[in-house]
Parts: sequence; C-alpha cells; structure tokens
Amino acid sequence: MKIVNIIGGLGNQMLQYAYAIRWKAMNPEEEVLLDLGHFHGYGLHNGYELDRIFGQKLPTAKWWQILRVTWYLPWYKPSRLLRRIMPRRKTECIEKPWFEYKEIYNNWEGNGYFEGYWHYPELHRPFMDKIRSAFTFPPFEDEENRRIAHQISSVDSITLHIRRGDYVDAPPFKDICTDLFYWRAISKAINFCENPIFFIFSNDIEYCKKLFLDYQDKYQIIYVDHNHGGNSFRDMQLMTLAKVNIIANSSFSWWGAWLNEREGHQTITPTPWVNYTDSLDMIPKEWIKISGR
Repeated sequence: MKIVNIIGGLGNQMLQYAYAIRWKAMNPEEEVLLDLGHFHGYGLHNGYELDRIFGQKLPTAKWWQILRVTWYLPWYKPSRLLRRIMPRRKTECIEKPWFEYKEIYNNWEGNGYFEGYWHYPELHRPFMDKIRSAFTFPPFEDEENRRIAHQISSVDSITLHIRRGDYVDAPPFKDICTDLFYWRAISKAINFCENPIFFIFSNDIEYCKKLFLDYQDKYQIIYVDHNHGGNSFRDMQLMTLAKVNIIANSSFSWWGAWLNEREGHQTITPTPWVNYTDSLDMIPKEWIKISGR
C-alpha cells in the first residue's frame, strides 16, 4: 500500500496526483491511495480541486490506513508543527526541500507514505500518456473562454504567465521572473512566430500593462483576466493551446506547458527555478531556459 499526500494549489496537487498515478501504473495490483486530510484548516488557494475539475479516480485513504504508514495528523497547521518534532517512521518518504531528485523517490519498496511535491518530469515521463489522460479538462462552458481558446489555438500565440502576489517577496521564488527575464523570453519567443499575438495571464494585470507598455504599438497584446476563484483553472487550460508558452517558476503554468500538445510548440522557462538550489531537475530537458539576472 502506498499513500500520497495531496496539498497546495492546483499545480502542486497535480504533481502529487501524477506521482500517485505513476505508482499505480508501476504496480497495478498494489493499493495506491490519497491523503486529503491536510486540507482541514488549509486556507490558501482554492482548496482541493482535483475531483471537481478532473474527476480523480484514485480512492481516499481512511484514517486507519494512514496510521499504518505515518502519524495521523489530519489538520494542516498542527501537522506542520508536529512533523518537526515527531520521529520519522521507516514507512515515510518525505521529499528533501527544493526539488533535488533522489533515487529513492523512484525505487521505494513496500508500504509507504509520500509527502512532497515530486516535481520531476523525468520521473513521470514514462507514464506521460496516463497522466495526460487523467488531466483532461472539461469543455469550456462560457463564450468568453471559447472565443479566446479558438484564438490562441489558431494564431501564432505566445502566452505569458506572470505571478505576482505571494511570489513578489517570497525568499525562495523572488527575483527570478524579473522584468528582464520576460523581455529576454519575448525576444526568443518571437523567433518561432511569424505574426505573434501575446496573451498575458497574471494576478496583477495593471503591473503587466506597465511592463509591456513599449510593446503595445508593435504587437497585439490580450490580457486574460476573467477567470477567478474556482474558475482559475481555465487559465491553465487556455495555456495548453499556445504555440509558445513563457512560464513563471510556478507549477500552475508549468502544467499549462507540459500538457500542451500543439504540434511544434515551444516552452521558455526561467532558471533557476528556486533561489536555494541550482538543480534543474524540475524542468524538462527540451525546454528553453533563460536567466532573468
């Protein structure tokens, strides 16, 4: 039996669920379960979203199943505190910080409880078809998204994800997706497009309008800012249709690029991904890496 903890925003939930899919694909007869208990008291993002958006199929672990492989700590904040002081059990696989791959993540034997983000595309690559199938978006329901989806998929579209808010001052992530990164990324992206049209996704559109002020007269720029709250996943869905994805160091736009199946599409990603490591394990080898420093 293997139990995978699910927590965080949509992008992180998808990484964790992909890891669970991987274990199930490797051992179809083994029980693979999800631990959703940490969403109790978790006030960030939009809560647990996988079932509502994708109709996830893996079963949820019961308390007594969790207790077989880890301490039963169903509330988010107490679990973060107690994790620091309680002894590690032999059945626990806790990811090391900042996305540095360890072979044990791939070769764990026997029962296990897995807590982490598992942001390693090479780990998931052999199971890409199963993962893509699990993350099939529901059809667009509104005219605005249908219109933009048609436009992105039919033109030389370049999507940019600019994450502000909590990323501006967060020590692990700040000063990576700088203005310079986006300017360099645009200079690279237009080489793949004859008539580029830019689609900007951000939680700070006013900042973006100032950032791209000098581009307004030269290129068509469309600011996509109508998907909010429980409908935010539609931005990721729209990103999957682009000819070129310029992503932030965010798992949200990472998935928008990774799920993109448009023929000949390109992805441009910032490097480093986080400030505390030079590891590039979380970035597919074929993606174009650009520094904003």
